[in-house]
Amino acid sequence: MGTPPLRRMSRTALGHLKGEKDLSQDLLQGVHSSIPLPRSALAPPVMCAKPKGIPVDKRDFPSRKGYPSAALNQVIKPVLTTTMSQPEAFSRILIDKALEFSGWELLKPQQVQFELHTGNGRADYLLKDSLGRVLCVLEAKREGLDPYDAKEQARGYAENLKAPFIILSNGREHWFWNYERADQRDAYRIERLPSREDLERVRLKNLQPPRLLESEIIAPEYLRHLKHDLTLRRYQI
Repeated sequence: MGTPPLRRMSRTALGHLKGEKDLSQDLLQGVHSSIPLPRSALAPPVMCAKPKGIPVDKRDFPSRKGYPSAALNQVIKPVLTTTMSQPEAFSRILIDKALEFSGWELLKPQQVQFELHTGNGRADYLLKDSLGRVLCVLEAKREGLDPYDAKEQARGYAENLKAPFIILSNGREHWFWNYERADQRDAYRIERLPSREDLERVRLKNLQPPRLLESEIIAPEYLRHLKHDLTLRRYQI
């Protein structure tokens, strides 16, 4: 077996392994030594700090059978480098693959437009509807950066282009923001990039906002706050 790829090591793990030894020396030893570092001392690379522990939201874009999450991670073989050294071009390769797997045809400008210069900057990707109107601004960030931090930057592009949706991505982590909806004041994590049909469906929901009662979950105990022994029957729900 060969030496495993170099990965970021947590200070807690290093403390148990070698006390207070300098982190940089341990990393160099892992590269140059013929003896690989124990797997117990290795921690996965931290790609961004803010989203840590935030679960993926599947309300608008549920999991798609066969969506190749593992395949995307193998687009480029791991190398002995940290994620912070990867250029933005690396992230764009992953984003291009994710868009293709969601049904976008990258070579058709009627669907995807690249690097449009606006009055306040450059929009990386524009995703269009079946009539050629801009549906979504996709802001790409380097893999080692937190894509969520580009939220307000992307909002400026979207407002100039009258695009209702924003996607923030570093190729491995995606955030979606339906910023025109009053009840969605912030971006949330999504498992996959949406297809054109997904975005058109969400836009249609924006045009027909749900009524309060229709959006509430009615259970048999719904009226018990009025009367403790009152239970709704199935045909009443």
